Amino acid sequence: MIAREPITVPRFPAIKLILFLILAFALSWYPWVLALLRHATSGPKPLGLLVAALIVLALNTGWRGPRDLLLAIVRVRVAPTRWLAALLFQSGSLPLRSLVPQRSA
Repeated sequence: MIAREPITVPRFPAIKLILFLILAFALSWYPWVLALLRHATSGPKPLGLLVAALIVLALNTGWRGPRDLLLAIVRVRVAPTRWLAALLFQSGSLPLRSLVPQRSA
């Protein structure tokens, strides 16, 4: 007899994806709607996606989810000596850049 693996339900139901899409659209494009009402111009706000992701994560996992996401965004996995080498390379190359003649447009 062949044993079958149990069917698993996804941990992230489709309703949360729909909620994210609605929030992302609303939070990104609300300035455009306001600008239309005022007869002005505006475009989408890119932070609407981040705010929508944080809201859906907070609803799904509590405050730990948004905190982990924000920490993952700023987490750096490079040794401090490499940061120092990059900093010294950049500061050392600045005087050399000033010696190169620039073309005027």
